[in-house]
Amino acid sequence: MKKFLITVLIFILPLLILGYLADIFLTNALKKSKADEFGVWNDIYNGKINEDLLIYGGSRAWVHFDPKILLDSLNLSVYNIGLNGHNFWLQKLRHEILLRYNEAPEVIIYAVDLMTLGKRPDLYNSDQFLPYMTSDTLVAKAISSYEGYGKYDAKVPLIRYLGKWKTSISAVKIAMAPDRQKSDRIKGYQGKNLEWNSDFDNAVEEMGGRFTMELDSLSVVMFDEFLAECQKKNIKIIFVAPPEYIDGQLFVENRPEIMGVFASFGQKYNIPYYDYSNDSMSFNKYYFYNSTHMNIRGAELFSKKLVMDMKNDKVLEGLAKN
Repeated sequence: MKKFLITVLIFILPLLILGYLADIFLTNALKKSKADEFGVWNDIYNGKINEDLLIYGGSRAWVHFDPKILLDSLNLSVYNIGLNGHNFWLQKLRHEILLRYNEAPEVIIYAVDLMTLGKRPDLYNSDQFLPYMTSDTLVAKAISSYEGYGKYDAKVPLIRYLGKWKTSISAVKIAMAPDRQKSDRIKGYQGKNLEWNSDFDNAVEEMGGRFTMELDSLSVVMFDEFLAECQKKNIKIIFVAPPEYIDGQLFVENRPEIMGVFASFGQKYNIPYYDYSNDSMSFNKYYFYNSTHMNIRGAELFSKKLVMDMKNDKVLEGLAKN
């Protein structure tokens, strides 16, 4: 029996060492990636986001708010940390990690929409968490309530990379030639040079008519706590509901109720709220590539409109920068 155990150990030990080294290799390479969400996460962890104004939210933050336009017009440094495909649950995670490694912003423009206070069951774009989930307990805890990773993925080396061939190959390429990388975002923002597609028609066909969006009660509580925390830290919050194509708005039966939650929070915490749902852009497909996301034409025009409205209302007066 003893001989058998020694034989097994001799066979397994090199595999464990190899797995551990491979894990370190892939993880360190991805921590240098500039692509997709990795670039934003790595800027956060490396303490590179110390701008005056940050854009928070999901995909509608990511593709709608052009930091350069805001910078040029407001004379404030800007970074867009919109998290594609995720609700407040993980937007809050990004916020907490940001404050751990970077200076707190003076202003947060929060892009609010129907998805903000929901909670999807699946861990969309789960690869983005690969380099951080073993070393950051905050990440491991936040993603544990989603479908995507098992209980051993954050504990046993290399297991979480199994089946993640595309990302693993990318990591190898980064390690071999780190200087050849090109970022697909500018200060977190990624304008989409796209025309109207069939996403909305496909959704209508799949749903068979109007549908009701569910609010996640815990997310609502967490959002309230987040707003109170920002107020305590003297971080100014501005709510913005970007333009949304009118047919998409009418498609969600309880849209007024959900968007009303943000109006209530705005009153509670005296937060300026810019709602572009009825803006002329929301009635023109020319500015959208689907019902909820504007193309680069729309994003640039919207960013200019937002700047003008904020300037007219003088909502940024009194900032230390000014």
